Amino acid sequence: MSVLKNERIQSSKVGYILAYKDPEYIRTRTLIAGLQNIANVNLYLAVNTQRSFLRYPQTLLRLVMLRLRHNPDSYVLGFRGVEIYWLVRFITLGKPLVYDEFLDPYVWIFHDHKKVPEASLVGRFIQKYLSLIAKNADMILADTSTHAAFSAGNKGVPVSKYLAIPVGADDSVFSPRKDHELKSKTFTVLFYGSMLPLHGLEILLEAAKKFDKNITLEIIGGKKDTEEMVRKAADDSACTITYTRWVDIEELPNRIAQADICLGGPFGATKQSELVITGKTYQFLAMKKPVIVGDNSAHLELFRDKDNCLIVKRGDALSIVKAVDWAYQHKDRLPHIASAGRALYENEFSQDVISTMLTSIVDVSSD
Repeated sequence: MSVLKNERIQSSKVGYILAYKDPEYIRTRTLIAGLQNIANVNLYLAVNTQRSFLRYPQTLLRLVMLRLRHNPDSYVLGFRGVEIYWLVRFITLGKPLVYDEFLDPYVWIFHDHKKVPEASLVGRFIQKYLSLIAKNADMILADTSTHAAFSAGNKGVPVSKYLAIPVGADDSVFSPRKDHELKSKTFTVLFYGSMLPLHGLEILLEAAKKFDKNITLEIIGGKKDTEEMVRKAADDSACTITYTRWVDIEELPNRIAQADICLGGPFGATKQSELVITGKTYQFLAMKKPVIVGDNSAHLELFRDKDNCLIVKRGDALSIVKAVDWAYQHKDRLPHIASAGRALYENEFSQDVISTMLTSIVDVSSD
């Protein structure tokens, strides 16, 4: 791993705080790796190992010990820190606190999942709570500039307070592999994920009903209801649809390498899908695989249709059908798209690029 040089930084201690049900989440891994990659920065962790409610007291206790033993110059509260923000702020009082919003809770609660009505008493309290966090934090991390602009406007804080840091991928796990040779006429299309509303599984399965019979759609992830949805779609489709509930992270690159084209999305027509670049899109780009993405503002600046990716209309099954059919009919164009996608990853989303962006977190302690 190369070491990022920042001549302005003499020496800095940064504390990274996390209390999340999945302490190995890709966002956490890339931020920690990015900070560790900065020369003259000593990174100290207050990260949970408990996955139950006990993760909260565990992290807070570790944070207290971290403050007493090392007294970092600045702190980063990793995703998802919204529940413990004010306790963390109290413990880190007098030091800059960077808040990784990553996925805007406002969108998650009121739009994609519709947990409570915005106009209700609880809804107004939540909005006020989120706005106070945004106004109190010294810096806020978003995953895209689109997300940053929306969140800043929604919470009444200047967008200059935000720093867009891409999720990226674990470069030690997701890297280019020798292209596989097709052993049959089957053209494999890969899709995986946790099947959140923004991913648009229903739209993909509707599209699959019109895929060519020589196409295999491989789906990984989700729960029991996902398996049932896939089974019903397979019964109505001319193409072959396979489903796997779970694949270990070590096996996932093998599945990606064997696919002809990968589905990054997001394909759902939700508010969250307007703001994000999906984690799997970064992984596909990192592995030099051609990828199909949804048409949102987050993709607008850097992604180019039929150059470094294929772009489809979100919420539109027919658009996915046309893109997959184009890829199937133009297999000779896919190597160029894959290479251009890998170049996009190296220039905009790699771990070295993320480290360069994260120097602002270190610099905030001297502002």
